[in-house]
Amino acid sequence: MNFIAGLRTIKEYLSSLNLFESSAGLTNPNRLRTEIISTRIYIVLANIAVFILLLFTALEHTTQSITIRNPSQDTFERYYSEYSTRLQSKDSTTFQCSCSQVEIPYKTLINISYKLHPVCSSVFISDSWVNLLFSPDMTYYYPFDFRSSGNGQFQLLTSLCLFANQALNNAIDDFLSNFLLTPLTLSSDSFNNQSNASAEFLKTSTIYTFRRLLTLVFNTTEMNSLQPAMQTSSMELLYYYPNGTMYAYPYQTIWPGDYSSECFCGISFRCYAQVAFFDAYASETQGAFYLPDSFGNVTGFLVGCYAFDALLQSSLTCFFDSICLSNILTHFPTINITSDDILNINQTKFEPNTTIGTLANNLFIEDWTAEPLFSAYYSKCAPILCIYTFTERNSFLQVLTTLLGVYGGLTVALRMCIPHAVRFWRNRKVPNRIQPNRVTVLQRLRNAQNTMKNKIIELNLFKTAAARTDPFESKTTKIITYVYLITMVLALSIVTIYLLASIQVRTETIQNPSQMIFESLDEKYTDTLQCPCSSIANSYELFASLSPTFHPICSSLFISDHWIVSISDVNIIDAAYDTIDFRVAGPPFFNAMKTLCSLSNITIYDAWYEFSQSLLITDLVVTESEFKTRTNATIEQFQENTLNEFKRILSLVDLHSTTMYNTGYESVDLYTDQLVTSTSQIDFGWEPVVTETCSCTFNGQCTDVMSFFDYTSLTTDTPYYLNFAISDLQVGCYVLPSVFNSSLSCFFNQTCLDMIKNVIKNEVEPDRFVDVPILDINSTHFPPHTRIQRILDNLMIETWNGKTSYEKYYEKCAPEQCTYTYTSRNNPIQTITTLIGLFGGLSVALKIIVSMIVRRIRNRMRPHEETNVVTDQPETDRNVTNIWRILKTKLIKLNLFESELSWDDEQRRQREIIITRVYLLFLMAAVAILVIYTFIETQTKIVTIPNPSQDKFDQLQLNPQYSTTLNCPCKSITVPYNSFISIKPYYHQLCSSDFVVNISTWISLLYSFTAGIDYSYDDYRLFASPHFQLLSGFCSLANDTVNAAITEFSRNTIINEIVQSEESIKAQTDIILSQFLLSTPRTFTLTLDFIRYINQGNGIVSSIFSNWHFVSLDTGAEYDALWAVPHSYNDNSCICGASSTCISKASFNGITIPGLHVGCYPLESLLQSTLECLYNITCINQLKSMYTRSNITFNPLNDTLSSRNATVQSIVNNLLVERWQTEVVYGNYYAACDPLWCTYTFDGQISPIYTITTIIGLYGGLTVVFKLMVPIIVRIGYYIIRYRRRRVTPVVTIMTVSKPTIL
Repeated sequence: MNFIAGLRTIKEYLSSLNLFESSAGLTNPNRLRTEIISTRIYIVLANIAVFILLLFTALEHTTQSITIRNPSQDTFERYYSEYSTRLQSKDSTTFQCSCSQVEIPYKTLINISYKLHPVCSSVFISDSWVNLLFSPDMTYYYPFDFRSSGNGQFQLLTSLCLFANQALNNAIDDFLSNFLLTPLTLSSDSFNNQSNASAEFLKTSTIYTFRRLLTLVFNTTEMNSLQPAMQTSSMELLYYYPNGTMYAYPYQTIWPGDYSSECFCGISFRCYAQVAFFDAYASETQGAFYLPDSFGNVTGFLVGCYAFDALLQSSLTCFFDSICLSNILTHFPTINITSDDILNINQTKFEPNTTIGTLANNLFIEDWTAEPLFSAYYSKCAPILCIYTFTERNSFLQVLTTLLGVYGGLTVALRMCIPHAVRFWRNRKVPNRIQPNRVTVLQRLRNAQNTMKNKIIELNLFKTAAARTDPFESKTTKIITYVYLITMVLALSIVTIYLLASIQVRTETIQNPSQMIFESLDEKYTDTLQCPCSSIANSYELFASLSPTFHPICSSLFISDHWIVSISDVNIIDAAYDTIDFRVAGPPFFNAMKTLCSLSNITIYDAWYEFSQSLLITDLVVTESEFKTRTNATIEQFQENTLNEFKRILSLVDLHSTTMYNTGYESVDLYTDQLVTSTSQIDFGWEPVVTETCSCTFNGQCTDVMSFFDYTSLTTDTPYYLNFAISDLQVGCYVLPSVFNSSLSCFFNQTCLDMIKNVIKNEVEPDRFVDVPILDINSTHFPPHTRIQRILDNLMIETWNGKTSYEKYYEKCAPEQCTYTYTSRNNPIQTITTLIGLFGGLSVALKIIVSMIVRRIRNRMRPHEETNVVTDQPETDRNVTNIWRILKTKLIKLNLFESELSWDDEQRRQREIIITRVYLLFLMAAVAILVIYTFIETQTKIVTIPNPSQDKFDQLQLNPQYSTTLNCPCKSITVPYNSFISIKPYYHQLCSSDFVVNISTWISLLYSFTAGIDYSYDDYRLFASPHFQLLSGFCSLANDTVNAAITEFSRNTIINEIVQSEESIKAQTDIILSQFLLSTPRTFTLTLDFIRYINQGNGIVSSIFSNWHFVSLDTGAEYDALWAVPHSYNDNSCICGASSTCISKASFNGITIPGLHVGCYPLESLLQSTLECLYNITCINQLKSMYTRSNITFNPLNDTLSSRNATVQSIVNNLLVERWQTEVVYGNYYAACDPLWCTYTFDGQISPIYTITTIIGLYGGLTVVFKLMVPIIVRIGYYIIRYRRRRVTPVVTIMTVSKPTIL
């Protein structure tokens, strides 16, 4: 019952609720009804507006920003986890932390370890095993016998393991010496992924670099037809002249195999046989090998034309098998190696029958482990500032603040508009009792104008009780109204103009943008668009490809085995052709072209595979133009690096090959003056090849023209005549230089080629003739007469045909969202919303301010009665007292809730005064809190400086307040090193000395044509010429290598989207330069060492026969093979067959030369020598007077410029550079970067305008809310007081409570 009564009471209260109560409504029912209807419409519209506003602000997303200074790792990971969660939820969010240390050494960030194949830690690469396999008589065994091939192949295997270990250690050291450049802190996952990817690329890069070196070295060995001591590729056979003298000539060996069951080492070099143990001997073969009966195979091991090639085709199967190993050991002296020393199959992931070539191509790596250390990285990075931005729905406080900001203006506007609208609407419904005469439209307009004029004149928004009876007060309130309205209009106009003119920075987010959307956004918002890649690091193979087109010779029949066999002199039994005859010189030439084409192809595809595994790291999507710029620059750099690496290694191999005995184009002949009738063992000497048109003397620059000759008889002592010459095909002392000096013009010319084919066709069997077509001149951009050297300088490539796909890159980058910021003016809706928010506060504030000012002015104008006041107070005190009295009176009587109903109701007026006081107390507390909050709160400000100078950038960079957020985008994101880095080498004085500058003159004094016959193998007169040729060659090669490296280095670019500080650039360039100065000589030395190791393992004979010499076993058997015997040094304590580093002190005619040595190879003995002699004029004079006295002066080296005790090895290890001069000009870097603008952010106090605007915006809402709440609170207070008094003294009080009136 009470509940129903309560509901009835509420219903009656709501039905009679009147928020627009006036005195007129007490006597006029129609006016009262209008006020009630206005109240209901006001409440409905206000509630609808509040609901819409509440819904809009509750659903609206706003960008929040959190700044964390010096975050700990836990804090970083917590925020990053939250960021990742938001990112996965497709929320717009960013999280960036700036590292305090941008460059961090990798050695503190990652541990890399590896484990090699068990053979590389086994007894089989130990000195004891290799020495076990060595015998001075090993060349006497049959070439297929393990006792002949085993020592050299295990020397090679040992070298491969050592080289693999050294290459990996160098690569890891180079990598760990580099720095990780990380301006922004990486997450744990990003850091681990990037570190693992970098480590994996390091492994891939090292493996493929080694593969290219491996392939190039053994192919050039074959191409130059270098002579192995085991005589597996060619065999030195005896030949008798009719006059009873003899000589030896190299005969290309024939193996069981391809053509008519034969394989020719001079043609294919891919002849192999199973290694075993035999009772046959090498001297019996006469260069044609067969398969004799064997006893005991070495399973998996092969022998071939060259030991190295055969080793790569072999496997270690036998050495995983104790029975097989026991069989080997039975053929060698007993040592501390047993069958228990077999390899453990459980220690390798490779199968036992895996070829050694496969193992070598993987650098023998069993396990590769990279351990990224994120905690170490984070401690080094030590981020000083993190900025975390995210969008989320407005919080309750934000919603409430917005409501308060808009509600005040909304209620004031509604309260002003609704009563007039309802009154107008209701007046139209009231029928006129007196029907007026019909009036015209013009008269109606005039009437409306007069009515409007009268209403404006009578308009009074500040009515008071006194105004009813006091004309002055009535006029004052009207003036206040006019001033208030004018001021309000002016204020709103100013605010409107400001809002429409002000520029706002806005941020938008697009989820999962397509490439088309990204490109469209980039056109509009290039400067601010940011699209984080979901995959930051992507290998080039995902979006780049390479399909090179090679010179037509590389796809022609000219390099086929069929063509090479068809032109070879093997087709004519016992033929004795001239050495420059096409039948003799042609096969090595085409074999060389075949090898060069193969090397080019392998080099390019291996290098491309290595490059394609490298990563393009883009944390943000780059534009297509930037993508093309970066990838094209990187690919061009790859091409240049590949060409330079190939040329460098080839030049080094060529330099080393000139000190080796080659049988392709012979540079020396074996010689003896013994007769056939000799019964003693004959030790053959040597002498340079000299013909009527060519001489392979000390300079080795002999060139002749390849020709066809007509022979009267196929014997060496009958005359023959020139048929025709092929002028562009050169024949010299060495195959490779001869090929380089030749051109392919004849093979583009049908007439020239037909002449060759006609001769060949008449000499070979029909089934062996190959009808090759000419080369297509339209398929090459090289002219027909182009030297092959120039074609090879381009790796035989016509076009690279590199392609990159931006579409594939974008697909792999796969940005999940794009954010961009832009500036725009407020739109009308935003302006209206803001005006509504400010209107309430402005209205209340202006009402108070205008009323006080106008009343103050009007009161001065009001006539006052003169009163004489007699007082002893000074005038100043009296004025202060009067002001205080007036102010006190006004404060006591202040009534902000005054209504017409209280004009005649004193009790109501007192209650309104009390409500006013409570209202002011609440309002002042709220405003005070708001003022304190807005003054305490900071605001992030962004400053932009267009086209900053370097000085301005330096100033900003030095300011700690701005440096952490300073961002200056480069106009050019790629800055080439050569624009701001210069490198100048200063070479060892040797390279500018008389010994190198006047090399021809100097060597002519040290050279003797008959030295190989006249002097002992360890006499320095044999070594002097090759030593100084090598020194000169090293100077030239070092200069070329350094220049190429500097050119390659200078073409590199530093890629930076923003300008880096001078300190950062200096730190980076210091690292880059130190790494360059370390890796360039080290790479050169490693390559040289590898060539040395391979030649020793192959048993290549020195060009001066200083490591091996040939002797005849039986002079009574023509065409029998000679026997290669190793030399020994250091009082016969070191044998060249077992070690290439055997040396003795250099001497001649009993004179010991200080610092210089002789040894197995000219190169090996030179590297262990010093240049001490060249600092001493007496020693120099002794050298130049080896054969005859000379008056030519050669200046000694200067002790003050270099050390006389430095070994040539140490000098070569530094690429003959004494010192490097480097210079980094930061100003040039800055100019090349050319920043378009700089922006920086800082946290500052909120601006006064923003503070005032906020207070005004909230003030209106607060006043309205408090005007609603405070009367209710006061009434409740009155009720509580009455209730308490009633309990003490029951008193019956009849009191009418009026409804609150809200202005």
